[in-house]
Amino acid sequence: MFLIGGGILIIGLVTGQPGMAVPASIVAGLGGIFYYQDVTNDYSSWSYMWTLILGFIGVGSILAGLLGDNTAHNLRRGLNMMVISVVLFLVFASLFGGLELLGNFGPAILLILLGVWVLGSGLYRSFRKREE
Repeated sequence: MFLIGGGILIIGLVTGQPGMAVPASIVAGLGGIFYYQDVTNDYSSWSYMWTLILGFIGVGSILAGLLGDNTAHNLRRGLNMMVISVVLFLVFASLFGGLELLGNFGPAILLILLGVWVLGSGLYRSFRKREE
């Protein structure tokens, strides 16, 4: 599925449609999830891994922005989608017992990073409002 995602991205680049990066990243990301599940025989991980699809949409949106499709909006939207995906992943993985994959301190570190991101985005907005 990685090759299919890469093919979709190349088709989008050749036809001048940077928005094709979104479906390309979804297909490639799902390929990564399925590969992980096949290698580890951990098919029950789908109960929380589906939340990563939002993050794949965010990656595709960032790629589309970097390729010239409404750059500022797509970068902001992509980053927000990735953060939402991580939060949902943490919540569902906590509920369904999938956080062993991150080790003992993995969830705590991710939550601290999420808090830093929330504080940073709030500070960024307040500084931006002062400039206007």
